[in-house]
Amino acid sequence: MPEITRVPFNRSALPAPRCALGVALGLGLLAGAAFAQPTAVTPRSPACGGEPTLEIFLVDDLEDGSDRVPGDGLCQNEQFRCNLRAAIQEANALGSPGSPPSCLILVGGVHRLSRPGRNEDDALFGDLDVHRALRIQGIGPFPAFTLIEAQGLDRVLQVHATPNFRPRLSIANLRLSGGHTALPDTAGGGAILSAGELVLEDVELVGHRADQGHGGAVAMLASTPVTTQLTLSRVLLASNEARAGHGGALWLQGWANAPLALLAEEVVAQDNRALDGGAMAGTGEVAMAIRGSAFFGNAASQGAGGIAVGSGARLQLDASTIHANAGSGGALALRNAGTVRVSHLTLTENVGPGLHARATPVELSASILHGNSAADLDVDGLLNSLRSGFNVLGGGSIDGISLAELKPATWWVGADPALGAMGSVGGFAPGRMPLSGSPVIDGYRQLPAGQPACSGVDQRGLTRPQVLTQGIAPGEGCDIGAIELGERLYASGFESAP
Repeated sequence: MPEITRVPFNRSALPAPRCALGVALGLGLLAGAAFAQPTAVTPRSPACGGEPTLEIFLVDDLEDGSDRVPGDGLCQNEQFRCNLRAAIQEANALGSPGSPPSCLILVGGVHRLSRPGRNEDDALFGDLDVHRALRIQGIGPFPAFTLIEAQGLDRVLQVHATPNFRPRLSIANLRLSGGHTALPDTAGGGAILSAGELVLEDVELVGHRADQGHGGAVAMLASTPVTTQLTLSRVLLASNEARAGHGGALWLQGWANAPLALLAEEVVAQDNRALDGGAMAGTGEVAMAIRGSAFFGNAASQGAGGIAVGSGARLQLDASTIHANAGSGGALALRNAGTVRVSHLTLTENVGPGLHARATPVELSASILHGNSAADLDVDGLLNSLRSGFNVLGGGSIDGISLAELKPATWWVGADPALGAMGSVGGFAPGRMPLSGSPVIDGYRQLPAGQPACSGVDQRGLTRPQVLTQGIAPGEGCDIGAIELGERLYASGFESAP
């Protein structure tokens, strides 16, 4: 999975923003730097991800309002201030297909959307409609320092695409909250509905709701023959709800002629709700790659409490934790899905089955399935036994496959994995640390038939394997599950260098 570079905000590196000159000069003096009059250059600014930008707008007004003259190059509302809606209208008017993104830099505080109105696509009322490449960047030491609050009037953002053009929206260092979609809007996406590229980095999506449709927070709908991509890095998805649909936080929909890809690293999905896929769900021509993430406390009233992977969708899930979710369809549910590869997963104490697979080829390795209220492993015989192994089934509850088919020499059935409580483990996402004496420590060895060797990183980004002192040769094996213990193990179960 490609690494997303985190760029710190540097106010002194800002070129002249396209706002009223007096406001620009005033802000420049406060920052200790004089802003020049706007020019026609295409600058590269560290504050805008280091990429070329069409224009940079400093959004200094927290109130809502429209731009006076969209397309004149100045972000000015009727009070001659630059607010968020006016900046987006100006960016839509200035940009063209293929042009670099405009960059909006939001000052700290709560940017409230207060112009009621739905089903309008020019950002005049309701949500903020994006038609051109755009980056929205918050100022502050953490995402919650700068907020966009929709106040339940509509979703927060919608990214529109045409058959020949998909705009790219990048959001960094922001919290979005209060999005709400209701009839006659049935598209879903309580916070963001996107038919274009979407990148979220250091973002929190909290408290959104879709009354109809899918995706309590985000709904991604692929729209062109070229793969549409959603990239998530250090993202919190919390307390979102798809009341009548799938994907409490996230919904992914691809088609044969419009594929979709998800790259997710260091994502936390917590306390989300849906009919199915309490945390997230995807179906169709969708390729999902997830690592270093945690899904816990999510619930579904009719299906999978955690992650639901539907018809044709493919999943690669590595070094992640799925814990204490509730749903009759399983914490991780795979139904008529494409290829599924799961490694170094900790799947524990969910209400309902743990891993539930139907008509789906599954490769499962180096994973812990323990303490789920129904079967820890419930498959229909399509588990690839040659490429699956070194798993701990703590409860020993198995449906749909015999123990002999699991090659018991590389499976620990009925063993207590001896894990600590769910909590901070030193990385972005919470997890469960193996305790001293746990059988999962150094329990993974290379499998035959091309199974990958012990390598990579754990949920926190710690390199595998680590040296350990439990009577096993240093580096002989990786730990089973999401967390790799560090160099020295203390009696408490925590390592010396998280």
